[in-house]
Amino acid sequence: MQPKTELRKINITSVNVVKDELVATIDNAASHLDKFAADTSQKQALEQSLAALRQVSGVLQMVQLQAAELLAQEKIKALTEVLEERQSASEELMEALGTGFYVMGRYLDFVQSRAIARPELLIPYINNLRAARSQPPVPESHFFRCNLEGLCLVQGLLR
Repeated sequence: MQPKTELRKINITSVNVVKDELVATIDNAASHLDKFAADTSQKQALEQSLAALRQVSGVLQMVQLQAAELLAQEKIKALTEVLEERQSASEELMEALGTGFYVMGRYLDFVQSRAIARPELLIPYINNLRAARSQPPVPESHFFRCNLEGLCLVQGLLR
């Protein structure tokens, strides 16, 4: 019995079609975040980074890369909280955001080159962002899906 994972759900053709533009948008969002990090009074740079990330999240949802989409969503939450001044732009948060941009691009390279998704690879980076925002971590098993129908059938036969 094979567990159901994101590995089976991706359409590599879709990823190949959008990857270059997606990476360009990720780089654009990271660039705007760098501008904000250099001068935290530049709220417009933060808004531009947030807008680019929302585009990234939508595309990741479309190509069904759930882990990368969750990472993007965590970044959106963090940026929104900073923009609305509910969260400070702490060094820990800014580092987690910057690392998240880098990792997202590398993850797309990985998915494209191997034609598989390994969502568990992104959990540490998702959790770094969550920790910087004082949120509970995502469990290591978050992306693990198991079809228990076969197990139930076997248990029924054993009774």
